[in-house]
This record gives sequence, structure tokens and C-alpha cells, in this order.
Amino acid sequence: MAIKFQIPDMTCGHCVNTITKAIQDQFAQAQVEADVSTHTLTVGNVEDAAVLESIIKEEGYSPALEQ
Repeated sequence: MAIKFQIPDMTCGHCVNTITKAIQDQFAQAQVEADVSTHTLTVGNVEDAAVLESIIKEEGYSPALEQ
């Protein structure tokens, strides 16, 4: 199951790299896909949305979980 976030302040490749590294530091198996144009981030192979949201917030971004 993939977990999808809307992150309006993810605006460039650097943002994507920062978020991806932070997630993969905690979850090495995470598959992270980002689309800067739509400000969406999809994470596969991780079950805990709350932990992912916390990791993204710790990097200074404002994630909103998509249902």
C-alpha cells in the first residue's frame, strides 16, 4: 500500500532530495516518488503514515495526508 501526501511547499528537486533522504534514513526499503509540479509525494513499502508525516515536518515541510 502506498501512502500519498500533498506537500505545497515542496517546490524543487532539492526539496525532493531532502525529503527522500530523510525518509530513507528511517526506512531503507521505502520507495519514494515525487511530482514537484503537483506537489505530491508517494511512499511505498512503509505502513505508518503518522511517522512519515512527522519525518517530513521535521525537515521543514507541510505535508497533508491524501485519503
